[in-house]
Amino acid sequence: MKIKLATLLLLLTFSIGQSQTNSTDPKNKIASVLENYFTLEREAIHLHLNKTTFLTKETIWFKGYVINRKDSKPFFTANVFVLLLDENGKQISEQLVYASNGIFSGKVDLKSNMPSGDYYIQTYTNWMNNFSEDESTISKITIINPAEGAKNYKKTNISSLKIGINPEGGNYIRGIENTIGISLLDCRKNSVDGIEGRLQTPEGEVMRTFKLNKFGYATINVPATEKKLKVVFEHLGNIFEKELPIPAETGIGLTVNNFRDENKTFVNLNTNASTLKTFNKKKLYLVISKDGKSIIQEFQFDDAKKNFIIEKKNLFNGINTLRVVDAELNLLCERLLYSDSIKLGTNRAISLSRKSADENQINLVGLNSLQESSISISALPEKTKANNKTGINVGLNINPYLIHPLENASYYFKDADRIKKLELDLFLVNQPELKYNWNTIKTNIPKPNYSFDIGLSIKGKIDEKIKNKTEHKVKLLSHTAFISLVSDVNETGEYFIDKFAVADSSYLDLSLLKLPDFKKVDTKLFPQIFNRSKPFKKPFKMKMEAECATSEYENTSDDYPKLSSETIRLEDVIVENKSRRPKLKFANEFGNINLRGFKIDSTYTMPLIHFISSQGFIVTRNRGQISITSQRNNLTSFNAAQSTVEITINERRLFTFDELDYMQMSEIDEIFLNRHMLLPGMQNKEGLIKIYTKKNLSKGKDYNSFKFFIEKGFSKPTKYSTEKYANLSVKGFENYGAISWSPNIISNEKGSFDFELLNTQKGKFIIDIEGINNNGELIQQELILEIK
Repeated sequence: MKIKLATLLLLLTFSIGQSQTNSTDPKNKIASVLENYFTLEREAIHLHLNKTTFLTKETIWFKGYVINRKDSKPFFTANVFVLLLDENGKQISEQLVYASNGIFSGKVDLKSNMPSGDYYIQTYTNWMNNFSEDESTISKITIINPAEGAKNYKKTNISSLKIGINPEGGNYIRGIENTIGISLLDCRKNSVDGIEGRLQTPEGEVMRTFKLNKFGYATINVPATEKKLKVVFEHLGNIFEKELPIPAETGIGLTVNNFRDENKTFVNLNTNASTLKTFNKKKLYLVISKDGKSIIQEFQFDDAKKNFIIEKKNLFNGINTLRVVDAELNLLCERLLYSDSIKLGTNRAISLSRKSADENQINLVGLNSLQESSISISALPEKTKANNKTGINVGLNINPYLIHPLENASYYFKDADRIKKLELDLFLVNQPELKYNWNTIKTNIPKPNYSFDIGLSIKGKIDEKIKNKTEHKVKLLSHTAFISLVSDVNETGEYFIDKFAVADSSYLDLSLLKLPDFKKVDTKLFPQIFNRSKPFKKPFKMKMEAECATSEYENTSDDYPKLSSETIRLEDVIVENKSRRPKLKFANEFGNINLRGFKIDSTYTMPLIHFISSQGFIVTRNRGQISITSQRNNLTSFNAAQSTVEITINERRLFTFDELDYMQMSEIDEIFLNRHMLLPGMQNKEGLIKIYTKKNLSKGKDYNSFKFFIEKGFSKPTKYSTEKYANLSVKGFENYGAISWSPNIISNEKGSFDFELLNTQKGKFIIDIEGINNNGELIQQELILEIK
């Protein structure tokens, strides 16, 4: 039979619902439904871990990347909660981490008495509570208590094996050939590698035979037949079988081939005579979407088959949802497909070379072709068993669109070929449920009921006996945290101070000042922090069956590294090397991790304004007033006014830049900057310069203030230190040891950067690199580095 092909060549449009020229046109209605549902910005968070298997007493080190899913660029998220959970969802620890320009980092300390097993790190923001879907990030890790040994979760639990039957597109239609996804998985998603299955009648007539891949998935073509059919597997004397569902009398069958051709995706729709009668030249719509963006093609069934060829360059990068709907927005079929329209790899290449070394430390220099990006680097022994990584591409472009994260993610994208693309597609076909439900999308537009928090907030009420309350102000001050904020007092005596960052267990000064001379009032203030504890409304729970509650142990204690308090930590190593970078004392202040730092010494002889100009900022004067803008000058805020740079001196925000004209570099201790940093708010700020003077000019008058203690604030920024391994030459260190972790590397305008490794005196290292720049371009690379 001659097959008619309709080539789908479409331009992507991103117009908002109000701009539709004809709101009654079904294509516009479909586009508006998607746009409206995804109007509120949704964050995607990826965690890069220094490794994924840890011993008790070790430390989990992490770097977080946050993007706005609308444009895939770093988002101005600030408050990120990081939870450590056991496999039953019980919370082990919780911390609030401060993010800046879509970047955050930190650590989770492990205790020596923790049992071996799978654990999970959940990261979320309070804003994510606005959505009916779980938008948090779940990162699976393994913890080994050497006294117990590792739990063997990879051994297939035969008694819990179950067959999954998932018709492609969601429909099994009578009278046509259907494509059916088949899985055979135990309660921990293990299977029997290469097991052969049969499609047969209850009487034993075999219609098809097939094999599952190593992860337990397959698809089969089920012929048109009136016979009852079932899927059967046999393994070690056990028989597993499940009947196919009763076929629907009407509907559309869907088959997608996304791996046959490098540049094209083939979509085949198939239906029966009964359905053709109901359609009767009815207009239908093929919809391909990602978040609020969509491609929509109108079509009709002229006969029982309709085929499309889609150019992959027109698909969205990452997970796409393909649906067929009618003019009344009824869903007819749907499935997920993956597109890697934006490639990772060769055009993101990072090269490394040795700069210097001694017996304790190796200093390396890197060159990044994606300039001015933020990257994180983990170094592990070449034969490590401790790094079953997810990867930033999967973390930001795949997992946010799935109910459960992609298992074995590194397999699909390391040395990817046609077979691995097929296997990834098998996983997607066998999703029994899509995360984004079409009926929910049509009927339930999310509302911003939960706040987008930036820093901490306090509120309180002054003493009722104080008269003329509006003639007072409340001042929050911290010299150590560089905080100086003032709040008005309303007629009822209430005050409110927000958007400040302070670490756990900190004291702040709180004063009541009387206008107009700001004289201190002798009173006590008792504010409350009201946005520190923001629990997630969709807590993580594993649906663990009884037979999976226990697992066998692998008692191979000789294969684990031993920890010793006598081993040198990398942060304590002093390298006698003239090229060693000077230590920056403000590097770990909140918000500075994503900034490039400079220690100012006698070699900087220019005026401060000239230095700022030399770093790529545009400095102009107009009638004696100074203006400083970012060189790129993108318009990233909601209104379209020209963007300017945010500048602080000792954390004091500058509203005009005129005072910079009189400052010399000799007055400056350190400067941190990023000319492309995106800043929150409606003030069109792009680019940040933070100046710290040799003499702190921001302290001002020392008020005898009320001391206010904040027990739980943000987790304190902590510098990485290597684990204290007793011996770096044993097999256990090769298996599970960690060599180095550099979470906050920022390449300069030429793409160069420095970092250090612990010198193990031998062998090859795996260098695991991930990163992002301000345009949302991703870096994901693995290098093998040999130290001779």
